[in-house]
Amino acid sequence: AGTTSGGGASTTAGTTTTGTTTAGKFNNTGVVEVDSGTLVLANGGTSTGTWDAAAGTVLQFSDGAHTLSGAVTVAGILRKSSSYTTDINGPCTVTGTTQITGGTLNFNAGTHTSQLVTHTGGTLGGSGTLTVDGLYTWTGGSMVGSGVTTLNGGMALSGSSDRLVHTRTLNNANNGTITWTGTGNLQVEDGQLNNQSGGL
Repeated sequence: AGTTSGGGASTTAGTTTTGTTTAGKFNNTGVVEVDSGTLVLANGGTSTGTWDAAAGTVLQFSDGAHTLSGAVTVAGILRKSSSYTTDINGPCTVTGTTQITGGTLNFNAGTHTSQLVTHTGGTLGGSGTLTVDGLYTWTGGSMVGSGVTTLNGGMALSGSSDRLVHTRTLNNANNGTITWTGTGNLQVEDGQLNNQSGGL
């Protein structure tokens, strides 16, 4: 347990291929650079600093509540797993893949971008707009909150699990195509699915 605080100019983590896990709370007021491997943050924390994860790396938020108000830039994988909530309140740019496997990942306050999204469980939420430039692959979990998810590269729905859009707006834009295989349902409750130019 305990608290690990990263301040000053830079805190570098995840420099081995076997990965690094923080057992205590991790509070970042400086710069966290993930240069290789996987950095797993497993007990919550508050961040006013920035995060920069290189291509081929994984920045993973698992247990504990995390609040990030600084800029988040990920060229590899941004992963939300396990339970609890991670709030991204500053600008977030993922040129790799956002993975949501458990818990809640909220994109708040403004516009955020991800090249790809793989959503197998848990919840995508928040009050901001998430724009997905590539394919959004959705096999389980939900979208909630007052925000918007905009698909510029289409969506692939598959598997037997149900998927839920609750209070959120889901825009299929930019001539994107939603393909649907498997037996799982897509439920829209108090939200919107706007199929713009393109089609299901």
